[in-house]
Amino acid sequence: AGVGAAPCWRPPAPHLLPDVGSPPGPARPLVPQQVETVPQQGQSRSDCTTLETERLLQQLPVAALRLPADTVHNLAQLGIERIGSLLALPRNEIPARFGSLVLQRLDQALGRQPEVIVPHRTPSEIEAIHSFEYPTDRLEVVTYALDRLTERIQQPLCERNCAARRIECWFYYPSEPPLRLEVGLFRPSRSPQYLGMLLHAQLEQVRLAEPVSALRLHVSAAEPVVDGQAEFFETGQSDGIAGAAALVDCLSSRLGPDAVTHVRMVPDFQPEYACRFEPMIPRIADLRLQIADRKKHSRKIGNPQSAICNPFLRPLRLWPKPVGIEVMSAVPEGPPFQLRWAGKKYRITRSWGPERIETGWWRGQDVRRDYYVVATDVGTRLWIFRRGEDERWFLHGSFD
Repeated sequence: AGVGAAPCWRPPAPHLLPDVGSPPGPARPLVPQQVETVPQQGQSRSDCTTLETERLLQQLPVAALRLPADTVHNLAQLGIERIGSLLALPRNEIPARFGSLVLQRLDQALGRQPEVIVPHRTPSEIEAIHSFEYPTDRLEVVTYALDRLTERIQQPLCERNCAARRIECWFYYPSEPPLRLEVGLFRPSRSPQYLGMLLHAQLEQVRLAEPVSALRLHVSAAEPVVDGQAEFFETGQSDGIAGAAALVDCLSSRLGPDAVTHVRMVPDFQPEYACRFEPMIPRIADLRLQIADRKKHSRKIGNPQSAICNPFLRPLRLWPKPVGIEVMSAVPEGPPFQLRWAGKKYRITRSWGPERIETGWWRGQDVRRDYYVVATDVGTRLWIFRRGEDERWFLHGSFD
């Protein structure tokens, strides 16, 4: 140490330390308190630490200071790619040339300026609770309290600019397990009257086991509200979409979510499995599975959807089960020129194909088909195939 230097602790020689290895855990970033340097005459310990930190930061790129991309680009245009080049500039000229954020990041990296870490706090759940003074089995009292709960959850939804996509209503009994009702919405809503109507439809279908002692309304899924531009001339299209969404919500509440379905296309080679029926209002677990399936299929090489034939060559109508027909062709494996279906003969004027469709062993029963698109003399276009194992012909769809 120099003359007048304060005593400083020095680690023992490496050969005197036991060989225990590095403790497990994540790597720790460099902070000024982790650097120990012997201060020279006229230097304090903090000044010595800052100098050592500057030496270690000089070879790092300026992007390590967490600067905006445009600022990093402007510095690179001037040939300043390392923090050492930035430290070599006059300190009072940095804010005027590159902005005050550059100097602030430098001081934070050197420990001259504190950096407050703002924690990310999970927002509280949106729910409302009502407890009765005495348990009640009167339906009008329960529905009145339920309407008040829908009004209470509207304010936190408006504060977060969100709308409920799925809500849960819990009915608590003095001794029996609580009753849970769940309402899903096709389009998010935060209208108390609309949510109350859907909850009333659910409540009419159940029977309360005991008098209700408390109610709890919980928003299990919420989505941001997207503002739409109003039309200058009313066309009624927006009212039609809102009316369709209300119809889906009402039917799902009364008949159950599995009773109101829509068709979803599936990238599968076998036509019978190329679509499936899914609820119009999916459950939360189904939404998570769909997201996981999309991520899994996006990582696969050679998506099956790219190998499927052009969708315009698929019929608009597909029979649930292929219908057996009689077909005549010039050669055993050649294109057809006449077919007999439902007791009528049709002459084939033009045909396209064949398109070979096969399935793997994991389906249980192997499928090997040669599909043809045929046009008949009466103007119909049909989708027929020849089965590979017995050379029989079947009608599978129609383009009409």
